[in-house]
Amino acid sequence: MDQVLQKMQQGSVRVSCILLWVGLLYRDENMTEHQNGAMISLTDVENIRDRSQKC
Repeated sequence: MDQVLQKMQQGSVRVSCILLWVGLLYRDENMTEHQNGAMISLTDVENIRDRSQKC
């Protein structure tokens, strides 16, 4: 998990998207990674990354 957080802090969009997808799986276990990607924009990913780092 430390490596994941480190990559996210380095600005990895892919890691940020995957973490969001995993979180959304809690609400919809059938959601695919592709569906998740279609729902968000680059700005969303940056906001998610910034907020995650504050946690």
